[in-house]
Amino acid sequence: MSFDCCLKITEVELELLSDYDQLLMTEAAIRGGLTQASMRYAQANNNKVPDYDSSKPESWIAYLDATNLYGWAMCKYMPKDGFKWYEGNLDVENILKLLESSNEKSKIGFSLEVDVLYPQSLHDEHNELPYLPERMVPPGSKIKKLIANLQHKKKYVVHYMALKQALKAGLILEKVHRVLQFNQSPWLQKYIELNTKMRKNALNDFERDFFKLMNNAVFGKTMENVRSRLKMKLVSDEKTCSKLINRNTFKDITIYNENLALIHLDVDELKFDKPIYVGFAILDISKTLIYDFHYNSMVKSYGSNIQLMYTDTDSLIYYIKTSDFYADLLNNPDLLQRMDTSNLPINHPCYCVDRKKLPGTFTDETEGQAITEFVALRAKSYAYNLSGVEKIKAKGVKGHVVKNHMSLADHKQCLLWDGTTVDSDTGRGIAIKQFELFKSTGHTSSTKQYTPYRVNISLRYFKHQMKSISTVKLASNRSDDKRIVLENQINTLALGHYNLE
Repeated sequence: MSFDCCLKITEVELELLSDYDQLLMTEAAIRGGLTQASMRYAQANNNKVPDYDSSKPESWIAYLDATNLYGWAMCKYMPKDGFKWYEGNLDVENILKLLESSNEKSKIGFSLEVDVLYPQSLHDEHNELPYLPERMVPPGSKIKKLIANLQHKKKYVVHYMALKQALKAGLILEKVHRVLQFNQSPWLQKYIELNTKMRKNALNDFERDFFKLMNNAVFGKTMENVRSRLKMKLVSDEKTCSKLINRNTFKDITIYNENLALIHLDVDELKFDKPIYVGFAILDISKTLIYDFHYNSMVKSYGSNIQLMYTDTDSLIYYIKTSDFYADLLNNPDLLQRMDTSNLPINHPCYCVDRKKLPGTFTDETEGQAITEFVALRAKSYAYNLSGVEKIKAKGVKGHVVKNHMSLADHKQCLLWDGTTVDSDTGRGIAIKQFELFKSTGHTSSTKQYTPYRVNISLRYFKHQMKSISTVKLASNRSDDKRIVLENQINTLALGHYNLE
């Protein structure tokens, strides 16, 4: 519905890709948000934290979040029609001139399939956040993941604005294989700004969430993968069941009883009727904001006194050698202009409502409070202490387990574990005993033995019947294949770094 509203309000007519090679090239360019842990532990030392030690170097942990990142990207020039292969010379020199003459507001945009070299001289400088992340299978894994690495890129499909940014940072364009050009305009801006305005004027949480979701739904529709669609057929006789199973589109079968089964089939014919080129542009352009803020604002302001600890799509967590991040903001107008400080206390010296909810600005996720300690085990698994309150993120672990059975101390012990504490079977047994104790008394032993495992209780549907399932899950896992973890378990190197050769 939101996408229909968008088309009605913007009055744009989007062209669908009819050239299969153009479609495949665009599909190859779709990469989601980047998540990684590049520095896995830090403890802040400043006069805002309880254990401040004035005899030691001062430091700050900042948790910054981009305001409406995808909304910001959707207000930029987006592809709409006129898709055709670029007919000019594909020599590197000519393409560099083409990129130089193009900007974010050019009426003609490009996606390019290129080979890019990552000079060794940039490895140390870019180690924490390498440009041009790519979907790849990391060493020792079988699953493709989005990884920011320092390796050379081969046949990498990229939006021209993201490529321009990377080349400006020092990467080298080696070869151009194909260039797809298209007409573009800020056709989404009117709809995005309407929802943003309505959200600002919202009177309750429902309205605020509704208008936020109206924007998110448009992005989701431009990313819809029709290849994942299935047909489902309920059958009640053996003959029909056998016939469907023998089809080359057969995927799976769910048997409910001797008289009823559900057949899963691939669709016979795929209709590529979604403007996935818009989703591709949104994702690549949104990454340019994160890279620009990191390198041209934060690193530019602090130099060697800043380290990126963790990033997750639209958020950045930094360890900064400074006594007060906000005092630095007051003395750095350029950096302050990129911050939305409307969520700070009214009496805070950096408080300002001028940039409230302005897409593309960055907010302090902690609302002015000081983070004492931060531990990241891997992507989507971290914990930090905020003014005495522990905040824990553990993807795949149920909320009640995170709330009642996980702590920052557990994360820290897992990170620095020497491998001699417990083996897998013993760890699972300890987790079960601790869960039984909690179930009977409401608390666990204060002297509990460490284990990275936790009992996970969940409700699941099996053949349309709800069941309570109890599993022993590895809740804390420091193994991270997105980065190469160094011996101290804290610092990491990006894949492709020259020190790994």
